[in-house]
Amino acid sequence: MLVLTLINLIPLNGLGVGAAVTTSYAADGPDSEHSRRVTLTAARVLTISTLGTACAALLLSAAGAWPTLLGASSGPNLYCGIAVAVYAVSFVPGLGTNMLLGVHRNHVTVAVQTFFTPTILLGVAAVIAFKVDGDAVMIVPPAALVVNNVVGAWLAGRATGISWSWLIRALPSRVRPPGASIRAMSGPMLIITLGTPIALQSDRIILSHVSTAKAVAEYSVIFQIIAPAIALVAATAQPLWPIYTNARAQGQSGPSLAKVLALFCGGGLGFGVVLAAVARPVGHLIGGEHIQIGLSLAIAGGLTVLTAAASYPIAMSLMDPDGIRVICLVTVVAVPLNIALSIWFAVLLDAPGPLLGSCVVGILIQSIPALVYRRNRRPPGRHRH
Repeated sequence: MLVLTLINLIPLNGLGVGAAVTTSYAADGPDSEHSRRVTLTAARVLTISTLGTACAALLLSAAGAWPTLLGASSGPNLYCGIAVAVYAVSFVPGLGTNMLLGVHRNHVTVAVQTFFTPTILLGVAAVIAFKVDGDAVMIVPPAALVVNNVVGAWLAGRATGISWSWLIRALPSRVRPPGASIRAMSGPMLIITLGTPIALQSDRIILSHVSTAKAVAEYSVIFQIIAPAIALVAATAQPLWPIYTNARAQGQSGPSLAKVLALFCGGGLGFGVVLAAVARPVGHLIGGEHIQIGLSLAIAGGLTVLTAAASYPIAMSLMDPDGIRVICLVTVVAVPLNIALSIWFAVLLDAPGPLLGSCVVGILIQSIPALVYRRNRRPPGRHRH
């Protein structure tokens, strides 16, 4: 679980460039020269990120630094570095997800991602069957991510018509063929993708440092329960991105955000009620009888899903150069506040604390200001690249 957290805390797989790819495909279509050039620039940036991340991870292993970074619950130092290096291989094929989203094929991405956990299960079974060192299971999650992203990239190529062989051949030269500027979207998105995981995905590491191993285990179990719901919220909200982008390109406002929020929050509230009722037996099923999911932890998990249900649609409606700068600003403010609240609440409340801290910051510091900005800004004017 700490390796998966570490992957989320190192969002160098996107660097914000995926946002430019999605926006370009949504506004201009997959056949435009601009979309191809944006994809090429994004792939070049991510190739550099892949090499840098892998080298840094292995250097940290050589220095024996991973246990210090991850706390007392860390796994072996060498395998931590290898896991992050394998994760780096997934960066460029991960652009397939952004391409599919931009051409309204997010359901394809969802279908591919459903195989992520089964792929991990098969990998762990292989480790056991071939009597490999048990610590090698730490490499299985990033390896499964590589497999999923490669499959997604292949499907994205078929859906958009882009040739991955052409893309790979074009990567080394920055002159022929030229790329396209992506800073308007990728710059703010880079800050968001660096800040959001620190604010929302560092909870286990915080608990590992200031609480007990039992709290880390309980948090990990409740997160396994709520993670599919949050993923469903994200997958359901992401198609709003190209819908609102295309509407702005036509000078329109897009779907009513009030109705969208009512639908999402209603679903999030319903999940929270169900979670409170079934958290204890499901927690026992996942983690054994020693895992005690109390009512406070179940409520914190339900509120986390509700917060995601409120924040994702608002963010998706602001995925343009002006709107994303606002999201970037509130993210920068939210990150230190979230860490501070998570540490304070973890000391006071153990496992529920970081979840509650993220909910408070997510609603008050991020969602409400972004919603106020969206309501007050000018109606879109018709434009094209």
